[in-house]
Amino acid sequence: MTRLGKLFRNSIFGLLAFTVHIVASLILLRFLNSQLGLEIVGLNALLVSAIAGLAVVDIGLTTAIEFALYKPLNEKNYEQVALLVRYFRGVYLTIGAIMVAIALAIFPFIPMITQNEFTHLQVLPAFAIFLTQTFLSYFFAYNHKLLFADQKQFISSIVASCGRIVTSGLQILILLTVPLSSLNTFYLVLGVMLFVSIGFNVGITVFVKKRYPFLGKYKGKPAPELLEPTKQNMLAFAFHRIGDVALVGKDALIVSALLGTVVAGYLANYMQLVTSMNLLAIAIFSGVVATFGNLLATESKETVYQKYKKVKFLNFFFFVIVTTAIFILSRDFLYAAILPPEASEQAIFHQVVMGFLAANMFLFGYSSILRHFRVSAGAYNPDKWFQLLFVAIGIGLSVGLGFALRPLGDMWGILGVLIGTTVAWILRDIVVLPIISKKHIHGGKRREYYKRFGIDFAVAVVTVTLVGVIYHFLRMAIENIALRMLTGIALSLIIPIAIMGLVYHKTEEFIYLRGIFKRLFGKKENVGEVIQESVDEMVGEVEFSESKTEAAEDIIDV
Repeated sequence: MTRLGKLFRNSIFGLLAFTVHIVASLILLRFLNSQLGLEIVGLNALLVSAIAGLAVVDIGLTTAIEFALYKPLNEKNYEQVALLVRYFRGVYLTIGAIMVAIALAIFPFIPMITQNEFTHLQVLPAFAIFLTQTFLSYFFAYNHKLLFADQKQFISSIVASCGRIVTSGLQILILLTVPLSSLNTFYLVLGVMLFVSIGFNVGITVFVKKRYPFLGKYKGKPAPELLEPTKQNMLAFAFHRIGDVALVGKDALIVSALLGTVVAGYLANYMQLVTSMNLLAIAIFSGVVATFGNLLATESKETVYQKYKKVKFLNFFFFVIVTTAIFILSRDFLYAAILPPEASEQAIFHQVVMGFLAANMFLFGYSSILRHFRVSAGAYNPDKWFQLLFVAIGIGLSVGLGFALRPLGDMWGILGVLIGTTVAWILRDIVVLPIISKKHIHGGKRREYYKRFGIDFAVAVVTVTLVGVIYHFLRMAIENIALRMLTGIALSLIIPIAIMGLVYHKTEEFIYLRGIFKRLFGKKENVGEVIQESVDEMVGEVEFSESKTEAAEDIIDV
């Protein structure tokens, strides 16, 4: 199969896997809310964030192992592949031991973060299951990374989809049929997740051993030139990993500590919707992202910059639409699909809070393409120390503003936490990242980037506000929630497209994107050929290392 064929195969199965994950997660969230209540939903979000924080100790090895494996796999140097896998497996064993030690240090503080709504004994079973799940994933990680580096990640996608379907089905069955207390049912639901995950990972391990029989034949250390780039970037990887995990996971922890697990449950419902859209973006853009490494290696900075602008505009186009949809439809969607009928009005965010939540989602998505380019370029060192500063600013502002606004009500406390996150994202990805990119990636002018961001952000704000006002009146005029949401989806597509066409119709990127759509919906065009030519035009001929795609997903993975 050609590399392009592998690209589309992996992208299609990846998209299916993400779709299954999103749908299953939303369905399960519905039953968690209705059967166990918001306190348990909040505790679940708190533990997910706490365990994700422990993932800091992998210090970027997820990325490093993919980079290190690609060259020997491409050269069919099976001895070095086996030695690299053996080496990284040993490193992961060490990481697992460190993680357990950190977890034991963190655990005593968990009840305090829940405002003592749960005791140590109540939290212990759930915490132990989450910790075991993450701990064991390190031992299986090299299997998935080897498949990814060998351009066979579709196998992992299929297994992940099957595992997710089985897990969610069993969990929902337990929630509907097992007559236990909410907390004991929660333990059982998590136990199913753990055992199904172990079963499917064992299956992948058996497959990898049969597919790569040479893995156990060699002993020794890998070639130094394969490990040297990893060692050079290890500290920088660690700081960036800390920044990613802390900024993504801090909100649930801070909200729980300041306002309680019930309010953290409110936030968890909204964050599931935001995460689903971010996962969808990864699935859509993964095929293009996979080519960035080759583009940076073979093209001039000017060419890279021109192609980067096209991909960035397509990404911007996507996130304006989904941010608009999240802003106007979240309320109705939560009422219709997630929250139980008896849910209180407090579970629904005020529009101002939704505005900052949508802003954070947009900022995260807007800068994602530039972050992907950074991953492909390996440009971690220049701003590694700044990552700790951004984390300190984000946490400090979120705690300070959340605490200061808490007396005004829970929604105001959440707003304070989100404002801190907004400031941290802007400083990290909008102010500093373009400076790094100019020197180490594409050479584009910083002033041009900031000017374009100002225009793009203004367009996004105007679009979201306009559609929000229209949908507010529709909410009063249309009683049927399904019809209202369908109308909202149409508005989220039509109005953003119209506004962006009005503002950007003369730009090279819009003209290019319009040409793609004209060809896709033309009478005699082959869709596959149009997509292939469009990818080639945006990021060059498809001669690339696909091993770099998943590295761009680190932020979402946590």
